[in-house]
Amino acid sequence: AVPQKSVDEHAIDNILRDFIQNNIDTLGVNESNIKKLKFEYDSGQMDEPSSGNWYVNYEQIYNGIKVYNSYVNLIIINDKIVSISTNIYQNINISDTPIISQQQALDLIKRDLNKLDITPTNASLVVYPDESGTELNYRLAWYFLVNNWKYFIDADYGNILYKETTIRDADLTGIV
Repeated sequence: AVPQKSVDEHAIDNILRDFIQNNIDTLGVNESNIKKLKFEYDSGQMDEPSSGNWYVNYEQIYNGIKVYNSYVNLIIINDKIVSISTNIYQNINISDTPIISQQQALDLIKRDLNKLDITPTNASLVVYPDESGTELNYRLAWYFLVNNWKYFIDADYGNILYKETTIRDADLTGIV
């Protein structure tokens, strides 16, 4: 059973990590290779005593580095795990030491955007699962969010692995 709200997040985290470890073959991840992202509690609208709902999110890590686009999400309602969704990457075996510095990667982005004065709002080292070819390849990459662009720069070779705009399409109406 999953604990009620009166039990702290740390206790829930321990119980869920035990659950994940006991189901390693099914879930495909070892509890030591996940990092807690978010725990949310909703007491619900019921008048009677209830343990409410927990929404728990973890991300996969490799040697302490986030694995991009990975997750283990659990929903707990009234002490029962009712939903588990995962996106876990297997058999990662890459160096966790970048050859290209964060500044060198940012300089490449400056050249690509043709702008010298940019400041990323987010920059971190990640394991990038490259699914662009016929086989899945893992790359150590610098991740940047800068000027409405998301960049992944190969931390070994300094080339752009992937970039995409963060601007989404929307329909707007109004009077000018």
